[in-house]
Amino acid sequence: MKVITESLVTLEYPNGRTHEAILTSTQALQPGTLFELHGRHWLAVKRIQGQRRGRIVPGTPSRMLCTSTGCLAAGPLNRQQSA
Repeated sequence: MKVITESLVTLEYPNGRTHEAILTSTQALQPGTLFELHGRHWLAVKRIQGQRRGRIVPGTPSRMLCTSTGCLAAGPLNRQQSA
């Protein structure tokens, strides 16, 4: 039986905008992990303090900051990079 984990993520698009989401996966999300979500390839960069509108708010859970590495139309994700 596979264990499903949910990770809070902040997705940072190339234009600088961010979007908060929940990533459901069978793997723990760690810096360097590559994944696909919302039609894009993403790279987990680092864990950041929980924020709301740019301000750190006590009690807000931390999130994994992820940057876009390209659009899915650019081709399949190279799984060898995530090892």
